[in-house]
Amino acid sequence: FKGQVIMLDFWSTWCSSCLAAFPHEYELEQRLPGIFKVILVDCKPTGDTPEKVAKFLRERKGSYQFTSISNDTILRKFFPHPGGLPHFVWIKDNKVVAIPDPLVITEANIKAVFNGNAGFIRQNKYIPYDYSKEVFTNGNGGEASKPIYHSLLYGYKPGLEKYTLIILNDSNQASRIDLINRTRAQMICYTLPDADVIGDGRLILNVLRPADYSSDSTSEAWDEKNRFVYESTFSPRSRESALLGLKTDIERFFNIHFYLVSRDTDCLVISLVDAGKIPKGIRAHQESNFFDHRNEPIFFRNASLKSVAGELENYYKIPVVDESGVKYKISLNLPATLTDVNAVADSLHKQGLKLSHEKRKIQYLLVEDNSRQTNPNQR
Repeated sequence: FKGQVIMLDFWSTWCSSCLAAFPHEYELEQRLPGIFKVILVDCKPTGDTPEKVAKFLRERKGSYQFTSISNDTILRKFFPHPGGLPHFVWIKDNKVVAIPDPLVITEANIKAVFNGNAGFIRQNKYIPYDYSKEVFTNGNGGEASKPIYHSLLYGYKPGLEKYTLIILNDSNQASRIDLINRTRAQMICYTLPDADVIGDGRLILNVLRPADYSSDSTSEAWDEKNRFVYESTFSPRSRESALLGLKTDIERFFNIHFYLVSRDTDCLVISLVDAGKIPKGIRAHQESNFFDHRNEPIFFRNASLKSVAGELENYYKIPVVDESGVKYKISLNLPATLTDVNAVADSLHKQGLKLSHEKRKIQYLLVEDNSRQTNPNQR
């Protein structure tokens, strides 16, 4: 590999973001022979065994083939990545030339580094953060500007890991909330007792600038305007009371009002047919090839049915409601393509579940600028 741009890709078999990037990385490697080489590094703390990694990659040989290191204990010491996976390191001529942000892994940038120009590469910075201490106090999480709100609301901090945390004591009383580099939409949804019930498709925006409420962005300029670091500390109180305080802070700072509304909606409903046919999960980690984008049957291993319903909802862009009552981890198989809903329904029926088109009252989160609030009689 002498002279090539070598990319160490730290990954694991259960990291969906890692798997989603593999087709792009393999395409680059094939287009740039002698210039770019990917080496996968699965470290021992991921819980993956060498046998599991080998089997995982062998099953995907038709889609991509990489040089791989498994059960690593050495490289992770040279290249620690407290920000999580995936993590990338570019090496050329035995020198580290970049710890790149995923967005800069492009053909043009690789060629530039190959030709000796690495100074422009946007680096993926990781800043240590001890969640047991207050953020930005005595350098924890780096330095920050003066707080812009009494409950410690700061602007976006590049390099600081995205994090959401509520501190509970032994009596299950809350005393602190941290929302690190979170978007407006993520902050709003976190105020709800069942935050994961409201996905991107269940936000109704009656605001002047809807783009400010996107759930994510690949633009650093957008991040700087629309991600925030929030911390609130208070005397111990119930979780519900703490979240109400967060809601008050958000509404006051962003000059908005938000609340739940119910609307009759056409949706897909998952119900129970035969619990005895539902394959139960047996693995330690949740695993799926949902993000592989390969023309192979889709599987979910050791997943909650609620999370499967969430992925289907994101795919179909309509609410998918789990009314099965199944609470344990399951392992499901679905067709390679989800476009044919009837085929998906047939597959689920064979596994003890029913998927049907129904109308249900669905909860949506309505977000309004204070200047554009809906007449209460019209809600």
